[in-house]
Amino acid sequence: MEWEREIVSKHPTITVSKGIADELRKYNSANKIVVVPNVPMKNEIPQLDKPVYHNEISSVYMGSDGLALYSYPNRDISGLIEIFQDNTIGNLQIVGWDNKKQENSKIKFHGYISRQHAFKILIQSSIGLVPWKKHWSHSYVNPNKTYDYVHSGLLVVCISDLKTIYSSLGGNCILVEDYDDLVQKLKYLSDNKEELYKKRLQSFNFAKDNLIWEKYDNNIINIYNSIA
Repeated sequence: MEWEREIVSKHPTITVSKGIADELRKYNSANKIVVVPNVPMKNEIPQLDKPVYHNEISSVYMGSDGLALYSYPNRDISGLIEIFQDNTIGNLQIVGWDNKKQENSKIKFHGYISRQHAFKILIQSSIGLVPWKKHWSHSYVNPNKTYDYVHSGLLVVCISDLKTIYSSLGGNCILVEDYDDLVQKLKYLSDNKEELYKKRLQSFNFAKDNLIWEKYDNNIINIYNSIA
């Protein structure tokens, strides 16, 4: 938009992903473009011990998509529930909306709950999903559910065009191309629980060391000082 170009071309700018920053740099070669991802502050996350090994595999999707009046193509998860119903890939926990009609032994809906309550549910599972089907806008997004997942000891599995997730996690995640690939990757992880647990530990430790707001607050201070 023209007003965005005008503002960014004249002022230092803070944004949440490398994709957005690269785009904004087209209009701002002289001023700073700083990335501050959607990571939590220390006081937002519980003091969690390292993840425990799970004998049974469970995945989580956290989001309020089921409450949306319209289905947005950049957050398309149509068919997600069905692949868990139709395949032996563990259970699916959904945090953020209720759908009792589709709830069964494999699918559990937890409704709209507090963030602290959500953490209690997250730690019971092994895999955190960002399964939105591919969309051109994914180069720019950086969903904060990703960071709640890894701080809870989950391995993130996401669609491959969510490039910011992969780079932010230092490669500590699993990329899939589509839902057929998702089924195959979840089957593999279900059959290789020791490997899954090792990957969960790696991503959890990476998150503790790197993915907290306090690691980025100097970026914000510096950019404000640059215009003071």
